[in-house]
Amino acid sequence: MQIIKNYQNEIYSMALSLTGSEQTSKKAAVKAFESLLKSYYADSPETKIELYKKLLKNIGIFDIKKKDLNKKGIINSVKHNLGLFDKKVFVLKYEFNCPLKDIVYILNSNAEKIKKSLYKSAWRVSQIIEDTENEM
Repeated sequence: MQIIKNYQNEIYSMALSLTGSEQTSKKAAVKAFESLLKSYYADSPETKIELYKKLLKNIGIFDIKKKDLNKKGIINSVKHNLGLFDKKVFVLKYEFNCPLKDIVYILNSNAEKIKKSLYKSAWRVSQIIEDTENEM
């Protein structure tokens, strides 16, 4: 299907970014596509946002390993030291460049909670940078 062709790499990348597991990412992405194809959003202009929403809903089903994927990467260090909700917000904002209003919609949350999560992530980045500088 055209929807799968258009979004499969992006959805898989997001899932992999959140879970750190290829197998789990494939399962979550397939489940998101199956769910979307059964819904009325399949031909909608909001398909990408709905796909993100369905994928992130499914990610909670899988076991997320909190180990660091790349010991040298600050983004991975931050991402894998956050809770699931904060991790979702971080990935949507900093890896997929979603605007605040889309993140609010995708995660079915409110702007204040999203802003607080982004602040927590920014604080975590500053802590990691500070720790890295202290080690040198």
